[in-house]
Formats: sequence, C-alpha cells, structure tokens
Amino acid sequence: MNAHLNTSSETGGANGTHDAAFHIAFGVDENYIRMMAVTMTSILENNRDIPIVFHVFTFSVSDHQRDKLHQLETKYGATIRFHIIDPEVFRDFSTFPRFSQYSAAIFTRLLIPGAL
Repeated sequence: MNAHLNTSSETGGANGTHDAAFHIAFGVDENYIRMMAVTMTSILENNRDIPIVFHVFTFSVSDHQRDKLHQLETKYGATIRFHIIDPEVFRDFSTFPRFSQYSAAIFTRLLIPGAL
C-alpha cells in the first residue's frame, strides 16, 4: 500500500532535531486542511516546550495551504511533513456499499503505521 505514498520534505520547519520530537499524524482531504490547522495551532500553543513534527497524509495540498501551514512552522518552530497519497490505493473501498458514503480520506490512517 505504501507504494502509493509520496513523502515530501517538510515545508521548512525550524525544528532542527526530530529524534526527541513528538510526532502527530493527520489523515485529511482538502476540505479539512483548515480545521486541521486550527488543531495544530491549539497543540502548538499548549505545548511550546515540546518539539513537534506533524505528518499530513492527504491526496493533495495547494500552494496556498502550504504557505499557511509554513506560517505555523515559522511561528512555533514546528515541522510539518506532507505525505501525498495516490487516491487509487483506496479505489476498491469505494465499491463497498457500507463505505462508499465516506470520503477516501478516512482510510488514510491505514497508511500511517507503515509510513512512520
């Protein structure tokens, strides 16, 4: 399944070391990026003394969204890594009647353990 995953480098990140960092993963689509950023801000505001690396598993992210998230990195010294997923990896799930009403983004969490 991870053959359908393209991990891009962080958007810049001021956080130099990742060994002692706390890693947090999000599985989102373009409709949830803004709400994810709010969650990230809350986490960063309340944990200023902990180095944090966010992993964003998504099908796409716009340049505008990357720029906004880069502002969080700059302000809080966090790191945000994007893991761009080929949506074809979840095509089979769309044919299951029980799952077809959900966005394929809910299945991104299946890739997290193998990618981290």
